[in-house]
Amino acid sequence: LTIDETADFIEYKDDHYDITGFDISKALKLIYKSNYTINEWLHSPLIYHEEKCVEKVHDLACECFCPTPIIKHCIDDATKNFKKVLRFDNVLVKHYLQVLRSISIGLYADGFGEFPYGDKTRYVLDREIYALFLELADIKRRDRNARIEPIIYLNDYIISELEYLVSIKPETKINDINKINQLFYETVLEANKHET
Repeated sequence: LTIDETADFIEYKDDHYDITGFDISKALKLIYKSNYTINEWLHSPLIYHEEKCVEKVHDLACECFCPTPIIKHCIDDATKNFKKVLRFDNVLVKHYLQVLRSISIGLYADGFGEFPYGDKTRYVLDREIYALFLELADIKRRDRNARIEPIIYLNDYIISELEYLVSIKPETKINDINKINQLFYETVLEANKHET
């Protein structure tokens, strides 16, 4: 701990690793606000190393979860990438995948009141659209820069789902800051034990 102004994020890159993250204070503030990025990291199926406190942080993120900020992020991200889809006669497959991923996360957050992990988003996409999603993912796996002609029925589906997400009434949730402060205190104490 220090009273100096220091960076509240962690960033490290070399030939083998690309590591990003937040210090515990910043991470807990983001959890309090139900931030998309911190929820995505906490629900990632890829775990390289995990400290004891991460389970508590994950549990607190689930308790503090509010769909509204997640849905707003998904709308913004899907809209940005859908504009790229509409701009060209040949569409980068990855743009379609990014749009569908954002829409499915937004729909899942709305329908289940939690951040999806693993492949849970398959439960919210139309069966035909999910099959197309898998097909597009396979194309991208074979060629990262693959392009295809626009898929009109997919564009119509995207427009319809974006309109639905935009129509969702925002939800407000007041989280207990005392629980977040307590976890911060416990984490700092635990880290201090390892330092001494």
